[in-house]
Amino acid sequence: MFIVEGRLIYLDNPVNGGFAAYEDGFSLLEVCRNYYREAGLDVQQLDALFR
Repeated sequence: MFIVEGRLIYLDNPVNGGFAAYEDGFSLLEVCRNYYREAGLDVQQLDALFR
């Protein structure tokens, strides 16, 4: 189970860094769906957990 509030923004440099990537609830859900597919699990069961 994971709960995400807001967004994680990754910078390519700690001081005055530029945008490198971000993660939010939707991107983490897609990572989870990809894992289900690779593991041979039913993605529809995962999607059933979300409204």
